[in-house]
Amino acid sequence: MRDLLDARKHPGLSFGSPWSNCYGVARSCIALGPMLTLLFTPLSDLLFGMKGSSLDRCVGPVRFGLFCLGGQHGAEVKQWVAIVVLGAVVSGWRPRITCLPHAYVAVSFFLNQSNGDGGDQISSIVSLLLLPVCLTDPRRWQWTVYEPVRCVRNPSGSFRADASTTAAVVGMCVIKLQISWIYVQSGISKLGQSFWVDGTAMYYFVRHGTFGASHWTRDTLYWVTSQPVLEAALTWAPIVIEVAVGVSLLLPRRFRALLLPPALLLHLMVAVVLGLWSFSVVMWGCLIFLLVPMGTQFRRLARPVTVSQPERRD
Repeated sequence: MRDLLDARKHPGLSFGSPWSNCYGVARSCIALGPMLTLLFTPLSDLLFGMKGSSLDRCVGPVRFGLFCLGGQHGAEVKQWVAIVVLGAVVSGWRPRITCLPHAYVAVSFFLNQSNGDGGDQISSIVSLLLLPVCLTDPRRWQWTVYEPVRCVRNPSGSFRADASTTAAVVGMCVIKLQISWIYVQSGISKLGQSFWVDGTAMYYFVRHGTFGASHWTRDTLYWVTSQPVLEAALTWAPIVIEVAVGVSLLLPRRFRALLLPPALLLHLMVAVVLGLWSFSVVMWGCLIFLLVPMGTQFRRLARPVTVSQPERRD
C-alpha cells in the first residue's frame, strides 16, 4: 500500500492539497454507486416500487427533483440524463463544472425514488458536502497532481491560506466528520439488538428471503453460519470494524492506514454476500475520504503534468 501512495504536503501546512487524485477516486466512487443502480435496475422498480409511485413523494421542495419534473413523462430520458451526469463525475472531468449537477442528481435520486436505501442517502449527503471542495478545484481532470502555492508568507513571517484552499479543507474535514459519525452510529446501534450481541445476526441475514446470500454463495455461507464460532466471528467483526473506523479520527495516522484494508474488505463481503454492490461502492469512497490523509496521491493514477503557481509575497 505504501508504494502506491504518496503523501504530498505543502510547506507551512500540516496537510496536503485537498485536490488530490485520491480524493478524485473517492468522489468517483460516490457517483458510481447510484450510477450502477440506474444502469442495472429497471426504472419501474426505482420509481414505482412496492412503496407506491414516486409521484406520491413529489410534494414540497422534493417536486423540483429531477425524477419529479414532468410527472411520469420522459422517465427514461431523465434516467439517462442522470447516468450521463454521474458518468461525467466518475470520469473525473472538470470537478468545478460537474459538482452542482452531481449534487442535484444524487439528491433527486434519493428523494424521488420509491425505495431509496442507505447508500443513496449517503451519496446524496456527501455530494452536497463536496460542493466547497469541487467548486474550488482548479483542475481539468481530478487525476492531475495539483500542487499550488496556497500558503504565502506575510511580513510578520507567518503563513496564511487563501480562501479557496480554506473552503476546500473545511469541506473535507466536514466530510470526514460526517462519515465518522455514520460508522460510529452504525456500530453502536448494533449493540442495542440482541441478535448482534449474542452473535447470531449473520445466521439470519444470509437466510433472509430478499437480501440473503446469493445463490452461488448460499451453500458455503449456510455451512459457515451453522458453526457457532464462525457465526459469532462474522457477526461481531462488522461491529468492531465500524466502531474502530468511526473513532479513527482520534487515532494516529498509522492506525488509520491499518484500518483501511479490513474496512474495504467488509464492504466487499456485503456486496458479494448480500448483493449490495452500489451501497458498497459508495462506502468504499467514504472510507477513502475518512481514512486516507488529505493530500495523498495514488502514484499509479497520477498524471505526469503538475500544475503549480508562483509564490506570492505580501
